[in-house]
Amino acid sequence: MKGRLLFLFLAAISPLLGQQEGAILSYDDFMTIVREHHPIARQSELQGDRGKANLTQARGGFDPKFEGSVNQKYFKDIQYYSYMQGKVKVPTWFGITAQAGYELNTGEYLNPSARVPDDGLWYAGVNVSLLNGLLLDQRRAELKKAKIYLESAEIEQRFLLNQLLFDASAAYWDWFKAYAKVQIYKEAVDNAQVRFEGVKRSAYLGDRPFIDTLESGIPLQNRKIGLVEEELNLKNKSQYLEVFLWKEGFVPLELDSLTRPSERRNLGAALMDLQVYDQLDSLISFHPALMYGQNKIDMKSVDLKLKRQGILPNVDMKYNLLSEPLGLDQLNQVSSSNYNWGLTVNYPLFTRKERGSIQLTQIQLEQDQMDLLTKRELVEYKVKMAINSYQTSNLQIDQYQQVTNDYERLLDAEKQLFSIGESSLFMINSREKAFIDAQLKLVDYQFENQLSKQRVYYELVTIP
Repeated sequence: MKGRLLFLFLAAISPLLGQQEGAILSYDDFMTIVREHHPIARQSELQGDRGKANLTQARGGFDPKFEGSVNQKYFKDIQYYSYMQGKVKVPTWFGITAQAGYELNTGEYLNPSARVPDDGLWYAGVNVSLLNGLLLDQRRAELKKAKIYLESAEIEQRFLLNQLLFDASAAYWDWFKAYAKVQIYKEAVDNAQVRFEGVKRSAYLGDRPFIDTLESGIPLQNRKIGLVEEELNLKNKSQYLEVFLWKEGFVPLELDSLTRPSERRNLGAALMDLQVYDQLDSLISFHPALMYGQNKIDMKSVDLKLKRQGILPNVDMKYNLLSEPLGLDQLNQVSSSNYNWGLTVNYPLFTRKERGSIQLTQIQLEQDQMDLLTKRELVEYKVKMAINSYQTSNLQIDQYQQVTNDYERLLDAEKQLFSIGESSLFMINSREKAFIDAQLKLVDYQFENQLSKQRVYYELVTIP
């Protein structure tokens, strides 16, 4: 009886033995560190910056441009010719290029068509594409595509950050699971050690046969082996978690050995934001993957419009009003009678190259449209499958928590029977093994439950 009382006393205090206090790294704190300091988080921002830079580059096609040139010839102290000119071109969104310039040409052998007044000649006018390029040209097409690309770059930024956060979330809950299993095995080893010491003491006092030391020693050794395996697993998971731990300045952090995750006993079923259910159809319709696919179609549509312009004749006209430099009264001296103009036309007679290019672009556009329809079905399937898994895991958590509690009550009852001599070490070990297995399985369910919640957000590309 004394042996059983000693066993019960030590068993009662054994969960308190060997515990060490350490800082708790909660899931929310961990994700904040990842979101604010991880290099990939900064890399995702660069995707948006790249889109903005691309848009700036495309807008550069509409920047005013200055052009100037000097061309002179001197031979045997004779100036054969001197051509000097400067002009400013201003492209517009409507396919018209405004221009203004000044030219001063002199020389003994100057081309007669290039002669200008002694003070030079001012001109101002426009260049217009009348058919090909009137509604859309390469410059305007590039700007339209750059605006679409900016939106696509922002979507790519969301994808990159979403993947990082999901991987970090999986790493945290893997670490949580490994830590929890180590704690379960440590508690099991402590209990088995206390039981073994108690049985051994009872055997020396003559209250129990020495064969019972084997009955209590074998589970102790098995649990020590299990503890070593779980400690190795925890070490590996901790090192992987460090991949996501950085501080400002992209300096990697190391996880302190005493740092621990959230307490498993306080972890209930994961709660989902109700807006996911209320706005599910909208979230799927505006899913980033579908928006990205639509942007791809829009960019291809711009290419198709531009290539359809290419089948029209190139008819370019220029018109400039001319004026001498006459001081402040120059504008009043401008006359519609002084001008120069020109017209150029070119057109391929068979347009086989242009028509073939249009057909290829149309085929690619149809393929992209079909891909988008397929992608929508796949996105909807993945999202709903993730929601189903999450809902199932919630039920499993609630149900298996009750199962674990029942195993613990059975173990407590068996201990009471053992204390009054109506049970055996075999039954104690069996009940305790069932309770340990239940705790380990509950931890697995907790891991799956938390990860299934994050997978819903991951499939929607909305990880908070």
